[in-house]
Amino acid sequence: DITIQLPFYVDWLSPEKFTWIVNNFLKITLITSIISIIYTIFIANPLRIGKARFFILNREQEPSLKELFSIFDGQYLNIVKIAFITDVKIILWSLLLIIPGIVKSYEYSMIPYILAENPSLSTKEVFQRTYELTSNRKMDLFILDLSFFGWLLLCGLTMGIGLVFLQPYMDATQAEAYAFLKKDKDGNEEKIPGETILDKMSHIPGAE
Repeated sequence: DITIQLPFYVDWLSPEKFTWIVNNFLKITLITSIISIIYTIFIANPLRIGKARFFILNREQEPSLKELFSIFDGQYLNIVKIAFITDVKIILWSLLLIIPGIVKSYEYSMIPYILAENPSLSTKEVFQRTYELTSNRKMDLFILDLSFFGWLLLCGLTMGIGLVFLQPYMDATQAEAYAFLKKDKDGNEEKIPGETILDKMSHIPGAE
């Protein structure tokens, strides 16, 4: 008798094996997605707000790294709720069209800093505050982000290693932007016609 041994991949492409691979792949993808969502809601989002608190304090003092985790005390669940609602709103706006999603992401961009300073605010108060802060300033915030585009390209050439050095500058710049918007809104900032956030923060490395 002559035995013909088929290549291993032919056996794996049989209908039974293919169905098994697809089913298990879908299960693994679903489980991974659920874990990722849970991690984002309960860990990543609060840490992002803790980071905002760290860089707000860093403007005038040298905060301890424990500030990154201070958000897990006290108003943790309120922070989780508002951050989750923010993510959902951005996703829903993005489903309409990409541009509205981008606009809303800039409108909500100050929420981590608002919560970092005022974790007990209600959802309505937080969204009202970020709306007031970013009103007529969304383009400024976009241009500010755009100023880092060249640096991000260079980081890509270093396989992302450069982000270790660039990310703190970007976070510090965002904290400065929040401070500027807050002073501007409260009337404590001298206003110069045509001046942008980028003009105000030209002294920050990387934001020129």
